[in-house]
Amino acid sequence: MRLQLRKPFQVLNKAYARQALTESQLDAFRGALLRMISRVDEKESEAYQQTIVAGFLKETFYADGFSIDTNGVVDLVIQPESTDTRSATSVWIETRKVYAGEMITPLKNNVKSLHELILRYFEACEEAAQHAVCQLVITDVYNWFIFEEADFRRFFIDNPRLKKLYQIKLQQQKDDTFFYSETARILRELNATVPVTYLNLREAADALKRPSEQGNRLLIPLVKLFRPAHFLHLPPDNTFRSDFYSELLHIIGVQETAVKKEAIRLERLPDETRNPAALLEQTIGLLEKRNLLAAIRDVDTYGTTDEEQLFTVAFTLCVTWISRALFLKLLERKNEDASLSSSDVARMSLSALQNVSHSGDAFRSQPYADLLDETDLERQTLRLADLSDPVELPLFGQTVLSGAQPDSMSAPSYLSAFLNAYTFLFDKPAAILSAATPFVTCADVTDMLTRLSCYDGRSAGPQSVTSYLVRVALGRVVVERFNAHFGWQCDDLDALRSEIDHVDRLEANRVFNSLRIVDPAAGGGQVLTTALNELIAIKARLGILLDAGGRRLQAYDVAVVNDELVVTNDLGEPFDLADADNSESWTSGLSEKQRIQTALFLEKQILLKHCLFGAESNPAAIRIGQMRLHIEQLRNSPWPIESDLECPVIPGNALLSRFSLDFRIDSLKKNVRDKFLIDFREYTQAISDANEGFVPEQVNQYQRMLEQIDSGHQKEQSAIRTLEAKLAQSVLTFDAEEQSQPQQLQNELDGAKRVMANRQRLFAQAVEWRFVFPDVLDSHYAYVGFDVVMSQPPSIWSVDRTTYQGLLRRAFPGTYSRRSNRYALQVELGLNLLKPGGLLAYLLPQKWTKASEDAKLRNWLDTKVIEQIADFSGAPLTGEQAGWPTALIVRNAEKETESHVTPSDQVNVTLSERVEGVTSSMPVSVGFVSPTAWGFSGTHDE
Repeated sequence: MRLQLRKPFQVLNKAYARQALTESQLDAFRGALLRMISRVDEKESEAYQQTIVAGFLKETFYADGFSIDTNGVVDLVIQPESTDTRSATSVWIETRKVYAGEMITPLKNNVKSLHELILRYFEACEEAAQHAVCQLVITDVYNWFIFEEADFRRFFIDNPRLKKLYQIKLQQQKDDTFFYSETARILRELNATVPVTYLNLREAADALKRPSEQGNRLLIPLVKLFRPAHFLHLPPDNTFRSDFYSELLHIIGVQETAVKKEAIRLERLPDETRNPAALLEQTIGLLEKRNLLAAIRDVDTYGTTDEEQLFTVAFTLCVTWISRALFLKLLERKNEDASLSSSDVARMSLSALQNVSHSGDAFRSQPYADLLDETDLERQTLRLADLSDPVELPLFGQTVLSGAQPDSMSAPSYLSAFLNAYTFLFDKPAAILSAATPFVTCADVTDMLTRLSCYDGRSAGPQSVTSYLVRVALGRVVVERFNAHFGWQCDDLDALRSEIDHVDRLEANRVFNSLRIVDPAAGGGQVLTTALNELIAIKARLGILLDAGGRRLQAYDVAVVNDELVVTNDLGEPFDLADADNSESWTSGLSEKQRIQTALFLEKQILLKHCLFGAESNPAAIRIGQMRLHIEQLRNSPWPIESDLECPVIPGNALLSRFSLDFRIDSLKKNVRDKFLIDFREYTQAISDANEGFVPEQVNQYQRMLEQIDSGHQKEQSAIRTLEAKLAQSVLTFDAEEQSQPQQLQNELDGAKRVMANRQRLFAQAVEWRFVFPDVLDSHYAYVGFDVVMSQPPSIWSVDRTTYQGLLRRAFPGTYSRRSNRYALQVELGLNLLKPGGLLAYLLPQKWTKASEDAKLRNWLDTKVIEQIADFSGAPLTGEQAGWPTALIVRNAEKETESHVTPSDQVNVTLSERVEGVTSSMPVSVGFVSPTAWGFSGTHDE
């Protein structure tokens, strides 16, 4: 038997390893460690050493809410005092005297301390009721050997020879000495390398005498190793910054309400609790006072009544201003400049920032981001600077602001002071923070953006389930793309990695980058962001993640952990902590850290420009999605950066289109076709050249181009011209006996113009899938389709659909009814958008398998190839997540005889873990379907 000695960073969850610590946490651990080392007496008994180990643990993290005591089996057991079975975990510690001969060491591992721990754990496994053990530890105060329970069980408890030995001991009533001696013989013959975390706390204590930066670097992984989140595998504290979010809602002037236990909705405060100084109320007041709804071209997209439109327009403006402010705070952190002043917040526009940059102040290295530019809605209505009313908003009851602040402030000043009260963390892993300054991370910002994007009652879904869905779908389609291109027969990514090692990596990248993935209900960008990170992680896993010079990022591990893209070196350290800045890479002038950052940034840009696409009708959600994707591009990016930031989400109602996907350009008259093809080539070239996506000029060109070939539009225009000619003729040839004819013609003309205006207004919201994304068209501009359509489509119709229900009925005959949920039509749309053999991967509320209004959806899906339904209805999801327990994966292919469901008892979903280990599924008879409900039955594939 050999030991594989691992360092703390190598065993920590990679996302957890990047989390910041406070000075007080480090100081408490440092003090407890020094006190324990000072109390060591090598002449004292084992019981004494046990006492000081227990004291050390209590002084660090286990004084409150935990018990540290013997259980009659091993020397010390740490376990939570909570009776919650989900947190019923424990750590076993076997203590020894300092330098005892039976103590395990890096060079001498087959010793009594290990034999005894193996025996005690065998005995514990006989007990029916006990806390689940996470770690098994052997220590003599200085040296700590920490075995993960899974490894300990695999190499010792499940070892056939050791299991047989334990049974002999029981049956023949042998003593412990017999077991120890026989165990020593078995371990000598064991040809295995057993992983174990090893640390020497005396060396760590000596390191504390070094300069603080060096000492802290050594101390941080130890602190994280001993904290309950790792040591006891406890879920971390709820990381959602409810304090930040609650005060932000107070500044806006909205409240959260539950929607059928499925989602949340943000609503205007009741009349009696509204404050006219809140951002939302001031904005609504100015919209009404200036009659600005009349100035909005597409006001119907914001609701059907004046009240709905006022709220949605005002909330969209508030989200625009706040997302811009948050983005600037993150840029400020990236740029390491001074805090925003209230005037900076109030004057947020790209031109203002450019003027500031010329004077050498903050934001001197801005990348272009349309978040910083003035929106169409702002140009038509209000800017933040227009909120000049001196009325002040009382501070939130649990405000983060110190007592030196006044009791009330104007909303822009309040927003500025509120944001400046926090430290914003970007890509500074394991930072050390002053306890006096609260902090907000990128993850916190994206969590809050997700909540804001659900203001209309949609649910974002639990991130762990979203990650599972995206990982499974993308893994399959990547393998299939390479198999099809190279003629391989790989079953999974590991097999694919072996084959890719024999081909040119630039060619492999071209194949990978030919994937086309879309989210037709992008919302706040959760699925697209998850897909972006997962694609990069897959590239790294396949060995084709390259830097700008085509060199592999070979010495680094790139993985998605807790929805974060985490890069670690070969020691398991976050690469930001590695001593990389002092060494230049093969590219002259670039440090190794810059090489990694530049590679990740450019990969994200390529994937967002060529592989990932989206559409969304909710204006506020679009803004939030932009911010989320911009933040993701800036994480781990070099600074300053020159490139523009990509956002592949277009505005529009994905369910509305004038043109079918099989619309043939060659069906047009020659003169119309030739003109259209010229315009379309110019349009596609403009899109290809544009770094910032769709700009207004391109959108206008696009709309005019489509009107040329829209037969309905052409007929209406022709009818209007005919009526205008008749009206002009009737006026010129006035006949007293037919004096009513001009008025009748005028009425007909007015009616025809109204019909055309309504049609134009309706289709101004449309997403013309047939043309809008040139990347999914062939060389003859025929629609080819996407490789993957993935989404978390909303259930609720955000606007009244009665005005276009006829269009929906014709476009989605398989799923549409007057009672259909919105996601049902999105499922049919998604399958329509796929190329043959493509995958649809959706996260849906569990009710779709049973609800009567979804009967038509179920009947229609029964004719399709359902590859997998991951059922999370029994998993421990909480609160608003409870409405999203199924992941649906459907293949756009010929019908098969059976589909698959992954039952919830195979899936572990917690706040701290992803959905892992779902490797088998249950065959389900497609016939086990009824109009009233679907059920799933079958047996495991072993």
